[in-house]
Amino acid sequence: MIYDGGTYKMWYHGYDGHNTRIGYATSADGITWTKQGSAVLDIGGPNDFDSFGVSQPWVIKDGSTYKMWYTASDGLHLRIAYATSNDGITWTKQGSAVLDLGPYGAFDDSGVGAPTVVKDSVYRMWYIGNDGTHNRIGYATSTDGITWSRANNGEAVMKLGSTFDAQGLGSPSVLVFNGVYEMYYHGSNGVSQQIGYATSRDGIQWERSSSPVLRPSQSGFDWKGTRSPSYIREGTTLKMWYEGFNGSASQIGYATATITSLQGTYLSPPFDFGGRVQLGTLNWTTETPQGTSISLEVRTAVVGGVWGDWFTPTNGGDMSIEARYFQYRVSMQSDNITKTPAFKDITLNYYKPVDRVEASVDGGKWYVAEGTETWTIGIGMEDGKHTVRFRAVDVTGDYSDYWYRNVTVNANPPTGSIVINDDAMYTSSRTVQLKLSAEDTFGVKDMMLSESPDFSGATWQPYKNITAFQVSEGDGTKVVYVKFRDTMGQESEACNDSIILDATAPEGEIVINNGTEYTTSREVLLKFRASDNYELVDMAVSTDPGLK
Repeated sequence: MIYDGGTYKMWYHGYDGHNTRIGYATSADGITWTKQGSAVLDIGGPNDFDSFGVSQPWVIKDGSTYKMWYTASDGLHLRIAYATSNDGITWTKQGSAVLDLGPYGAFDDSGVGAPTVVKDSVYRMWYIGNDGTHNRIGYATSTDGITWSRANNGEAVMKLGSTFDAQGLGSPSVLVFNGVYEMYYHGSNGVSQQIGYATSRDGIQWERSSSPVLRPSQSGFDWKGTRSPSYIREGTTLKMWYEGFNGSASQIGYATATITSLQGTYLSPPFDFGGRVQLGTLNWTTETPQGTSISLEVRTAVVGGVWGDWFTPTNGGDMSIEARYFQYRVSMQSDNITKTPAFKDITLNYYKPVDRVEASVDGGKWYVAEGTETWTIGIGMEDGKHTVRFRAVDVTGDYSDYWYRNVTVNANPPTGSIVINDDAMYTSSRTVQLKLSAEDTFGVKDMMLSESPDFSGATWQPYKNITAFQVSEGDGTKVVYVKFRDTMGQESEACNDSIILDATAPEGEIVINNGTEYTTSREVLLKFRASDNYELVDMAVSTDPGLK
C-alpha cells in the first residue's frame, strides 16, 4: 500500500481455490477500489521456487521504480522473492529467492515470508520466520534490496508474546516516523488473530503494546480475525487496510485512527502564599521512557500580581527569589503513542524573609548581627569553650528555632620565662641547665630552643620544666631563646636569658728573687704576671704543686 501521485495503490494476493496470485487496485479515497483485470504477478513454472503461489506483497517506490518483495511458495516451503516494475503493473521477477530458509535449528528453518521493507541508509526487511511450529519476526539488511544478510545473529527480533500473540506472529508492516520504526503486525492466540503495535529505535529491540490495537468485530467479515495490516500516515490520521477473516474466507477491511498528540502542556494554577516569602529549593520527579521528554518552567509574581518571565529552574537548586505567587508549566513529548512520560510530583521549599539574626553566648544577652543575606557579629569572649546560640527573626516578628555552635576561643598565646644555671653570670661548661616556666589556658604542649632569635634550624620538642642545653663554642655571652606552643597550636612570643661562657683558664708566670738561682734566706720576693679574657679576681700561692 502506497499513496502515489494522489492515488492510493494496493497490491494484494488473491486465491482461486488452487493458487495465490498478486493483484493490483487503485482508489481515490482508500475506500472505493478499482481492480486491475488480472493478476499482475503470476506463479512460476512447475519447477520454479514460486510454482505454487505468490502472495503477501510489499511495494515501495524508489525513484521511478516500483520494487516488490513477496512470499513465494513451491508447495513445500515459503521463501521471499523480488520483482521490479516501471508502472506497478508489469513486473519483472528476480530469478531466484532473495531470502531463503534459515539454517537447521533456526527460528526460520521451515519458511520465510510476509516481508516489509524500509529504505533509509540501507534496505531493512522484517519478515515472518517459521520453525515448523510457530511464526516469529526476523530482520535482515541489504545494500541493494537483493542480497540480504540476517541481523541479530540470525535470531528473531520479536518472539512469541504472552497474551494475544502467544501462539504466533504474522505479517509485520513497518514505517519509520521521527526516527522511530513503528510496526503493526498480527498476533495469534490459537483461536483468532488480532493486530498489535510495536516500536523500535534500531529495528532489533522492540517494545510492543500489551493488548491489540485492532480486534475482530462481533460479527461480519472479520469476526474470526484481523490480520496482515498495511498502513500509511496522513497528517494526524492513520489509515490501515487489513485482512478480515470470517472462518472460511478473507476480505480486505479498512480502519482509521486519529494519532494522539505526541506533545502537550500542563499549566498549574497560581499558588498564593498569602504574603511575601523567600522561595528556596525546588525538586520534582519524572518518569521518561526512552523516546520521551519532560521540561519544566516556572514564573513568579510579587505583591501586586505582575508576573515575571517564564524561566527554567534547576532540579534541586535554590531559587532564592522573593515572591507572593508561584506557577509552573510542564511540557511533555513522546516519539510514539505507546510511550507516555509522567510528571509525578513537585516540591517547593519556601520561608518568610529574615528580618534579622541574633546571637547569644553561654545563655547570655542576645546581640543583633549585621547583614541582609549573610550576617556578621562580633562578641567578646574569653579564652575557653563556649556555646553560641543563633536565631532568626522574620519580617512578622516570629522567631526561628535555635541552632548553635560550640566554639573554642584561644585569643591569648602562652606566656613563659627561661633561667640559665639558676641565673648565674658565668659558666665554664658549654652544657647549661635551663629552667622553663610557661602557662596557657589550654596547656603548654611544645617548646622550641635556639641561640638565634629567628629560631632558624630549630624544631619543636615536648615541653619540659628543666632541660639541658649546649651553647655554641667560644667564650663570651650566650643568649638562649625559647618560645612555647599550646595544645591549640597558638605560639608565644620569644623570651630569653643569657650567661657568659668562660671556658679558657687565665695564663701567668711567677719570678722568685728576680730570677736568682740561690738564696740564703727563707723569705723570698715573688713577682707575678697573669692575663685572662676577663678580670682577674683571685690568686693562690703554695709550695705544694697541688695547691693544697
